[in-house]
Amino acid sequence: MKKKHLIYFIFISLIILLFFGCSETGSSGGGSSGGDEEKELSPGTLDTTFNPGGVGSDGTISSNAIQSDGKIIIGGSFSSYNGVLKNNLARLNPNGTIDTSFNYGLLGATETDGGVCAIALQSDGKIIIGGKFTYYNATYTPNFARINSSGTYDSLFNTLNGPNNTVQCIAIQTDGKVLIGGDFTSYNGTPINRIARINTNGFLDTSFNPGTGPDQRVASIAIQPDGKIVIVGHFKTYNGTSRNYIARLNTNGSLDTSLNPIPGPDDSIISVALQPDGKILVGGRFTSYDGVTRNYIARLLPSGSFDPSFSMISPHGCNFDVNIVAIQTDGKVLIGGYFTSYKGISRNHIARVNADGSLDTSFDIGIGVDCPLWPTVYSIALQPDGKIIIGGYFTSYNGIACNYIARIIGN
Repeated sequence: MKKKHLIYFIFISLIILLFFGCSETGSSGGGSSGGDEEKELSPGTLDTTFNPGGVGSDGTISSNAIQSDGKIIIGGSFSSYNGVLKNNLARLNPNGTIDTSFNYGLLGATETDGGVCAIALQSDGKIIIGGKFTYYNATYTPNFARINSSGTYDSLFNTLNGPNNTVQCIAIQTDGKVLIGGDFTSYNGTPINRIARINTNGFLDTSFNPGTGPDQRVASIAIQPDGKIVIVGHFKTYNGTSRNYIARLNTNGSLDTSLNPIPGPDDSIISVALQPDGKILVGGRFTSYDGVTRNYIARLLPSGSFDPSFSMISPHGCNFDVNIVAIQTDGKVLIGGYFTSYKGISRNHIARVNADGSLDTSFDIGIGVDCPLWPTVYSIALQPDGKIIIGGYFTSYNGIACNYIARIIGN
């Protein structure tokens, strides 16, 4: 009798093992196992693992930068993040939650008293910020400062009276010197118009001489591999020479006459990015370039002339301003701004464009970013894993609440 029971037990055990063993193998081996299997997120989808349950920022995020450890520096015009007091500058953990160790527990730790427009990261982890402010943590440092990786003010970078007006953009050279552009007309009392180079100690680099410089704001800077500097903005002259909204400078600050767009764009350029082949992508407020219709985005040859191979088929470009252009490692181009369509196809304030200028329809943002009044994307940063951090003025992405910052699936 005992023998019969034992045989019956072994028989039932084998059936259970075979049934559940096959079921487990099916779910873990990549085959279809029904509706419970996690669905791979498609490009353009909101990454809901970013800042889960958090309220985000309470105001505009104008700039962001990703550290080598995956943490994210954000700047803008806000006073809190996830309910934690943070004035215009904060650091987030890789999952989007607030990094409470940044600038924590210090007497007078109030970050800036005005908006942060630009952020750049040094290779040693220090953070350079620019904007329209007077103090950082109660230290007088108008419009420009360097911050230690802990969030404290770096007193070794002595800007003294610094730039006398807003710093809109920052770029760091390979030698550690810092290029700044904006609305200023002096640096620590020395006249210098809207573009300057700063030594690693915070003093003005007087070997960089732009002459009278640009006659209006510099909005964006890009440094070529050869050290030459491309600037764009609202200006129409550089050191007295006609240059409509774009110019290239030699390493000493003089005008590089080999980039001479005639007539160039018909309105301001707000953002510039350089391709590895030397071609130049620009976004802004223009609707033509060199007399050819190109709405708010264009690609230029290294000479500065219009590249007709980008977006050859009409309609060309967006229906409104492009604020930011960023190039992925695969050559695709991310754009953000006030636009609501690209080539006549609905794309609310963010889009991805193929290398030939056609819309990348695989990057599906749904209804994109939104808020009650004038939603826009101001900043884009690319993570090494291909995910995309966007900041701006918005309170939702594809109908899901996310205040002024979001992470999007890229690949």
